[in-house]
Amino acid sequence: MELALSIFLTPIIMVLWSKFFPVNKNYELNFSSFDTLKRNNQWINNISVVLHFVGLSLPIPFLQSITDNNPELVPWGIALVFGSMVVIPFIFVSIVTLSFGFNRFREYWRFYELHYGIGIKGIKLVFIPIGLIGLCGLYKIVNAI
Repeated sequence: MELALSIFLTPIIMVLWSKFFPVNKNYELNFSSFDTLKRNNQWINNISVVLHFVGLSLPIPFLQSITDNNPELVPWGIALVFGSMVVIPFIFVSIVTLSFGFNRFREYWRFYELHYGIGIKGIKLVFIPIGLIGLCGLYKIVNAI
């Protein structure tokens, strides 16, 4: 049931997200064409998508054993799961792109905007809080062990 619901809701959420936060057409940096951006960044995005699922599933077995004895940690465990889904791919993207400079990092995120049709302000508005809440969850769980 949850899988069917997520399959149904994800496209709706993506459409609404892109409507509320459209891609900025007048970007301050003049990057190459989308085809060039895609050629340079699609492999990073593909690995990042896999890492989203790794981040989502990695904490679950660990959390099951911890929350059995500490049910008050369940909300923090959920926060950690969703936060890991954002933080792990972000770390990968940062390592791969920032090693070539900040403009390369910005180039990837421009590709991400154009690829998904969501402006960077909307991406930040969602990803940063989820990542921070996940880090808070990690902190709470580590301190409770």
